[in-house]
Amino acid sequence: MRQIRVWLGWSTAVVTGFVLLAVASLLVVLDRGLSDFGITPREAYRVWRAELAQAAAIRNAEGSIDTPRGMAERGFVRIGGIEQWVTIRGEDRENPAILIFHGGPGDTNRN
Repeated sequence: MRQIRVWLGWSTAVVTGFVLLAVASLLVVLDRGLSDFGITPREAYRVWRAELAQAAAIRNAEGSIDTPRGMAERGFVRIGGIEQWVTIRGEDRENPAILIFHGGPGDTNRN
């Protein structure tokens, strides 16, 4: 029984050492890679968190706009005699709304 405990203790120590070595190596590689772009890991983390927040806001299309001149409206509008569902969202009411007709059923926007 004592041999098993000793073996488990050494195994745990070895695995922990490998995990710490892997994490340290990853941090070094990440730091070197980011320095090639002239950005610190802290700045990269801030950018990553901001992108996550922006992605969450895009996913939550029914959510509020947090700017004083923002707008978020949705509903049916008659376009060409046909009721169409329209969603308009923006951070500034002074910016024009752009309506894009993509060309028909099943057709995609191609840039």
